Amino acid sequence: MEASSEASQKGVPQWLIPLRTVVFGRQNERLEFIMDSYFKLPPEGRTAALAGGFVVGVLVLVGLVGVYIAALGGLQGKLDDAFEASNKLRESHTAYAMNKQKFTDLESKLEQASQNLVLISVLETKAKELGLATSGFPPQLPTIDLPAGNPLADKYQNAKVEFRVNNVSLKKITDYVIAIESTPHMLRVGSLKVKSLYQNKLYFDATFEVEGTVAKR
Repeated sequence: MEASSEASQKGVPQWLIPLRTVVFGRQNERLEFIMDSYFKLPPEGRTAALAGGFVVGVLVLVGLVGVYIAALGGLQGKLDDAFEASNKLRESHTAYAMNKQKFTDLESKLEQASQNLVLISVLETKAKELGLATSGFPPQLPTIDLPAGNPLADKYQNAKVEFRVNNVSLKKITDYVIAIESTPHMLRVGSLKVKSLYQNKLYFDATFEVEGTVAKR
């Protein structure tokens, strides 16, 4: 009997042998019992047994297919989530690289703009080039620290200076604004107040507020 059992197990994968033993018995005694019980049934019983076995088989097959489909759907969902996370990571990396390049460019421009910058001297020089007389400059350049979280706060400060240009035409005022904002120092006219003169309506007094970024001393 053992020889026949060993012969019957030839060609069967090793991992399937324990399952086969559980289902059919060590020497197929469960299978033989089922077959004997089946042949002892009357014809009607055999038909009912076959029908019941067929129904059970179909239900088991449907259950296995349902489990497989559910597992496949779960796997597909995980794959979709993984692809979405990968795409977001790729987009974040691209955005980070772009922002880093912009920051590097800005830092380079600021370094060039603030190099040897003496703000009041630049404003006075541009005014003289246009034949304008300036007044009201503060004795010391007012500066404001950048916010603590700003990555440039260790190197740079904001500067803001207010001064006046008297008895000047609107064209000269416009030319002066353009001259200030055209310098390589990245200056900006943040505020401009123009006051007309009573004795001459063609000339004005102008108060400028110019902002820039300077290196920390």
